[in-house]
Amino acid sequence: IKGYARAEFFSDPAAPVIQQKNKGLPIRDELIMSAAESYFLQAQAALNGLGGDAQSLYEMGITEAMKLWGVSDGDIATYLASGADMTTATLENVAIQRWIACYTDGFEAWSIVRKSGYPAELAAGVADLDIFGLGDGGLNGAFPSRLKYGGAAYGTNGDNLQIAIDRQGPDEQGTQLWWAK
Repeated sequence: IKGYARAEFFSDPAAPVIQQKNKGLPIRDELIMSAAESYFLQAQAALNGLGGDAQSLYEMGITEAMKLWGVSDGDIATYLASGADMTTATLENVAIQRWIACYTDGFEAWSIVRKSGYPAELAAGVADLDIFGLGDGGLNGAFPSRLKYGGAAYGTNGDNLQIAIDRQGPDEQGTQLWWAK
């Protein structure tokens, strides 16, 4: 669908991302949390009044994210000095850069959009039925708030699962999580 969707939401993956395992080629090590994400979280905290220099932390996040993908120090410095809109620490920019930095961690990237609402284009959901499905349970193209429980949960823990559903709402992607209500 790449040719039919907004091109700026796609990039060609770096070789370490797409290398097949056990083929003798280098693959990327498993990453739990990058230094970039840590700096972005600290920048967000600073923007929310919890102390620290948001701009410096944000720039360190960008620097570490770019280094992770092999961008040279000179190119990083040029980008940061460019004054581009994305070089200023705002809650929106921090969320977007953090989302980009989580490129290889789809669940974390989804969670960033779900919690922050950025990138706004993704958080707004989709409306093009020819390209995207509109989701189940009345989602109607909105960005999913949660994942549905899997069949194993229903099969092995059905009673407790039903208690949870009764407390939180229907087992549908559009049901708001307790912290988002």
